[in-house]
Parts: sequence; structure tokens; C-alpha cells
Amino acid sequence: MREAQDRPVAVIEKNQIKASLVSAELFETMLVRLGDFNQGSG
Repeated sequence: MREAQDRPVAVIEKNQIKASLVSAELFETMLVRLGDFNQGSG
């Protein structure tokens, strides 16, 4: 399952992340960026 580490993948459905194969740090960064985007567009 080493290929999964080389290819970060997230399945997003209806603006909700259903499955994620990313590191915890990257995942948290994604959530922060999504939060900033949602606040900026609102």
C-alpha cells in the first residue's frame, strides 16, 4: 500500500470528505483551507 502514500487522495461528496488517504497534517491543512474558502465566499 505504498502507492497510497505517494498519491494523496480524498473523496469529496456534497462538500463532505468521505474518505481520505492523506497524512493527518495535510488533512488538517485541507480543512483549514476549506474553512477559509467557505468564510471568504460567505
